[in-house]
Parts: sequence; structure tokens; C-alpha cells
Amino acid sequence: MTLKEIISDVRARVGELAPKELSDAIITAWVNQGQKDFARRALCLESRITTSTVAGQSEYALPTDVIKVRLATYDGHTLREVAPSERYTEQGAPTAYTLWNRTVILSPVPTEAKVLEVFYYESPDDITLPTATPSIPAYLHEALVLYAAIRAYERVGTEAGIAQTDRLKGASIVTGK
Repeated sequence: MTLKEIISDVRARVGELAPKELSDAIITAWVNQGQKDFARRALCLESRITTSTVAGQSEYALPTDVIKVRLATYDGHTLREVAPSERYTEQGAPTAYTLWNRTVILSPVPTEAKVLEVFYYESPDDITLPTATPSIPAYLHEALVLYAAIRAYERVGTEAGIAQTDRLKGASIVTGK
């Protein structure tokens, strides 16, 4: 679905209960909030970074869109995640990593340049163009319509709006329950 189609579907769902001042910009903001929320819950967007390590350097920055690291490898070997208190600072071939403030800290500290790959779940970019398609998978696009409709009904605050919000929240698209 495109953003324009999602906005149209939201307007069709909320009908007469929606406030007249419900703009495309407000619905777009809700759609973007919804896709970030669903990406966090469903862990449905995967990405990776590849970088070369530097001898004597243990810290490597992660992108700002990282929700959760799924796997890290050094020279093709899987690293295990350890708590900050468990990492060690001697030098050698890294066997573990620690996550700290959007940084991967290798342990032990690399002694040579090798490939570090970090596979992670990412947060989607905002969409703004009417022809743009959300980054989350197509099976979640209807969930964006429901998310924005719920926000519209919450904004109305009437008894009918609250009842409709409760009904929509009862149908979980992400978990299938």
C-alpha cells in the first residue's frame, strides 16, 4: 500500500467520528509512529553493517537505526554477546562482543584488520511522499491503517470513539491473536 492508500483507508474507517481537522500530515505522523512500533515489536526489518577492524581498536559505532543486534561475526566466526563486566581488554582474535551506547566493543581487542559484520533489526525511515510505500512488510500495512484509526478515535474522545478504539485494539494483526 502507498501512503496515499493508507490515508484513504484511515479516512474510510473513521468516517464521521473523525474530527474535521484530521489532516494528511497528522495521519502520516501516526503511520510513521505505527511502522516504527511494529518494526520494534515484530523485528521484521533486517540489515547489516560490514567494516574492517583496526589493530588495537575495540570499539565500533552502530547505525542510529539499530533496534536490536541479531548476530556479530569477526573474520567469519560468530561472536558471543557478553555483559560489560565479562569483557576483557587483552589483545587477540575477538571471540565476544559487548553492546554499549550504540557501540560494539570487541573482546579481546583485535590484533589485526579483519572483517566485522553486525546483523541487526532496524527501525524504518519515515515516509512522506504519497506514492511511498512503508518499509515494513506488506502483511503489516493493514496494521498501519488500524494503528492510525485507533489514534484518530482516541483523539475524538467520545464514547463511540472509545468503544471503537477498544474494538480495534482487540484485533492483533502483529501477533495473530
